[in-house]
Amino acid sequence: MAATKTLAELLLVSAKLSLDEFLRSFDAHYLVASGVLGGSLREGRERTETGVLELGDRVSHMPSNPNPQAGIAYPLKKAKHTQGPDAGRITVGRAGEADVCIADPSVSHLHAFFEREGEVMYLVDDESRNGTFVNLARLAPHERKSVHDEDVVTFGRVSYQVFSPGALYIALQAFREGAI
Repeated sequence: MAATKTLAELLLVSAKLSLDEFLRSFDAHYLVASGVLGGSLREGRERTETGVLELGDRVSHMPSNPNPQAGIAYPLKKAKHTQGPDAGRITVGRAGEADVCIADPSVSHLHAFFEREGEVMYLVDDESRNGTFVNLARLAPHERKSVHDEDVVTFGRVSYQVFSPGALYIALQAFREGAI
């Protein structure tokens, strides 16, 4: 089950499954759309050009501006089988060939990528125009940073929370029970 899901779909599925059943069905980490960074975006000259994000002196989230993809959960899995040294990378970008395709003008065509080593997931900025952030700290180009459950990762201006399958199931259960 590697397809993009809405939180509503995940809530329905998780209500019918035990934790073990959920883990067998959902074996990838997920990015769940959350907020946006405060700042302004100057659109690119051409429709295909990445816009320029102007954040100012302090990086922060703007709770009044929701992520346009709010309510969507993206699996961190390869979309297509590939060969070569980059075969294990899960690409993130605006391009249709990215494994996680984010249709926002602040996101570069190939913005960043995830790599997995055992149980640890790493995020690497791929020389994006507007940066990749982990918990509001900007990564240097090619910097490799481990990400953990509930970390906030931001590509350009749009932010997501990272969830392992088990943490996602627990969060969905808590939401259904009104604890969140």
